[in-house]
Amino acid sequence: MNSVLGILTQSINTFIVPALFTLSLVVFVWGLFQYYIEGAYNEERKEAAKVLLAYALVSFVVVSGIWYLYTYFIGGVTYDIPLP
Repeated sequence: MNSVLGILTQSINTFIVPALFTLSLVVFVWGLFQYYIEGAYNEERKEAAKVLLAYALVSFVVVSGIWYLYTYFIGGVTYDIPLP
């Protein structure tokens, strides 16, 4: 059981979390592109880009929070890290 939990922890830390951060970054860059390039002549595009940028920033915060809580609780259980 301990090895299954270790493999799951390793796959989350090495694949899932970086993939979510990468996806958030791509959405953020796409929102910047829409805001500055496409939104220069179209106010509707600019407003849509603002919403997209807000979602990207919220996703950064949510993924960071979930990753922190996951590392805090699972890291303390599986790696015997002393918790504060």
